[in-house]
Amino acid sequence: MALHVDYASACAPTPSTRPAPTATRGASYTAPLPFRFLYSFAEGLYQEALGIRRQLVATDPSVYAPKLANSLANLGAAYLDWHESQKALVYLQEAATLLKPFAEQYPTVFGDKQALIARLIAQAS
Repeated sequence: MALHVDYASACAPTPSTRPAPTATRGASYTAPLPFRFLYSFAEGLYQEALGIRRQLVATDPSVYAPKLANSLANLGAAYLDWHESQKALVYLQEAATLLKPFAEQYPTVFGDKQALIARLIAQAS
């Protein structure tokens, strides 16, 4: 017997917790409490991942620096989604700095990621 779970409706916010449309959100937008909890939880996981990646970069930068740049870019993108562009900018700029030498040396491998980070930096600025 298979168990069916409708994840779309189970995870959808209720009308009372659904964020307002983006056009009505300003710089002072505050997410409803359930979302703030999830953001805080996710932020903690990102920070833990960054700590691990930074330790790995110390052991072998040529292998782990692009992975750290990816984690930094992911956290920056999350901050953009959470309407915290100043925090996003810090992480995105660090990601761009880390990834730049790799994108110059291996443009077919890292060029697209560098371009994406540049677009996110422009969005955060």
